[in-house]
Amino acid sequence: MKRIISILVILTLAFSSCVKDDVVPDKPEQGSVVLNEIMAKDPVTDLDWIELYNTSDSEVDISGYMLNDKADPNGGFVIPNGTTIAAYGFYVVEQPELTIAISSGGEDVSLGNAEGNVIDYIAVPASLADGTTFGRATDGEEPWVNGMPATKGATNAAVDTTVPTLTLDYNVAPAADSEVQVELTYATTATVTEARIYYGLGDSPAYNKDNKIKGEDDASFTQTGVTITMLDATSGDNLSVAGEKVSFYVRLALDNGYEYYFDKDGKRIADDTSTADDDTDSDTFKADPTQWNTYTAIAGGVSAPIISEMVFSATPTKGFEAVDLTYSADINIVEARIYFGYGDTPEYIKENRVKGEDEASFTQTSVTIPLSNLDVEDADGNIIGNSSDGAKISFYVRIALENGNEYYYDKDGNIILDDTSIDTDDGDSDDFKADPSLWNTYTPKNPVSVTAFNFPDNPTSTQDINVVIEYSGDEEIVEARIYYALGDTPEYIKDNRVKGEDDASFTQTGVTINMKDLDVVDADGNSVGTTSDSGKKVSFYLRIATATSEYYYDKDGSLYVDDTLADGATDESDDFKEDPALWNVYNVQ
Repeated sequence: MKRIISILVILTLAFSSCVKDDVVPDKPEQGSVVLNEIMAKDPVTDLDWIELYNTSDSEVDISGYMLNDKADPNGGFVIPNGTTIAAYGFYVVEQPELTIAISSGGEDVSLGNAEGNVIDYIAVPASLADGTTFGRATDGEEPWVNGMPATKGATNAAVDTTVPTLTLDYNVAPAADSEVQVELTYATTATVTEARIYYGLGDSPAYNKDNKIKGEDDASFTQTGVTITMLDATSGDNLSVAGEKVSFYVRLALDNGYEYYFDKDGKRIADDTSTADDDTDSDTFKADPTQWNTYTAIAGGVSAPIISEMVFSATPTKGFEAVDLTYSADINIVEARIYFGYGDTPEYIKENRVKGEDEASFTQTSVTIPLSNLDVEDADGNIIGNSSDGAKISFYVRIALENGNEYYYDKDGNIILDDTSIDTDDGDSDDFKADPSLWNTYTPKNPVSVTAFNFPDNPTSTQDINVVIEYSGDEEIVEARIYYALGDTPEYIKDNRVKGEDDASFTQTGVTINMKDLDVVDADGNSVGTTSDSGKKVSFYLRIATATSEYYYDKDGSLYVDDTLADGATDESDDFKEDPALWNVYNVQ
């Protein structure tokens, strides 16, 4: 489902931008202090800020009031003691003092009193343009306006509410020969007299005034919206031929003589029809179908995305949990997320998720989603644990396509479809989210901890070079090895190693490895010296392995993990081995 929103100004009801999975609170009884204006990512400072307004004629003490980026104010930013707002005055809090972040893609924002009770709440829609905010058209009053000029700490700018705004929903990849509907939602204080779609077909579409569909003639037409079925203006057939691109735009006409055209990005083009000449901008727009919306029907419809590979360890190392996904889809993937539950009685909580589409690794074919050191919330928003504290983690993958379809994947690879084009959530997906026994699981383990690592910094060429190592771990240690290199330009060569597990001193708690007189070879297997050659620098590192993981330790004791032995997604070993600057060093005298 594609959703286009016109920029600059949108008159928005308080519930209009709520995410479908949210539990939306009843609109609270407002006190004298209310949310007034909200900025997500100021283009100058790159900081979020929230403005409050005192609607009363007396000063109000707001010490301890709470602001949060969710419907419940508890757990959010607490306004400092001694803070007051003058009568009909403003209070602004900005990052970094403001410890919450307002997503430019849309976010709930709540205001609570010192007791944690909600006194104002708004679902903030996606930001429309840099430098604009979501705020009240008139300070302290309805309606809210999206795309208004920022007025931090000052009276909100006046808005021409006759200028219409448009939200557009349609399927970008409908099934061939199916009925395609375009849902228009608009807002204006003027009267809408026409709501029409003009379209062109194929790879070289062109404006034709006869290729139009009159929404104002449809039974669904109202002053707030209309649903237009895409039918050929001549034949009446569905505009959904397999493989044929349909380009279209919306035109709204008002009773004040203005017409407005909306491009694919929601930008508005005005045409004052009260003048003799047609507006140049609208002519230019109609002549340029690259600015129009498009969809292309697919024979048989859009198939569910295929996850060809999901890689994770059943026993990942704490702090290194991750899931690798490889997938494919008929159309663009817009979300690839993991939702997780905690402990022996996991449950679905919307906030317990990781947005893979925000990761640098995200592509249309794969993503690596980190799951380490994440706060875990309960249904009340309280932090009850951490994803890396050792408790069992249950999780599932959800992939969303640009046509609005969402797909859930259970532990056996079964796919559950949620068609978000319908008003209510899909029953099967609700049932799936409510049954964590269908989810994947893993239980993080402690890494092997090296508690002692001692060796001589400047041994002589004739003495033993004992590296004394002590360690502990949850799993049986099967290998304790040292890899080494010689000279000023060391490099990793697999054969340059000594196997501590073969030494008589090897136990589950420690080993002593003697590095005296070990042969050193180059990449071709030629001998280049020994680890006891006088005047030589020897670089080396410790690697400890269990049945499921390998652990590498640098000169400062930092840990690098390879969990791929048990199909894990984390492997830092190659980067570590390729950087001898991280290794330990001794110099032979």
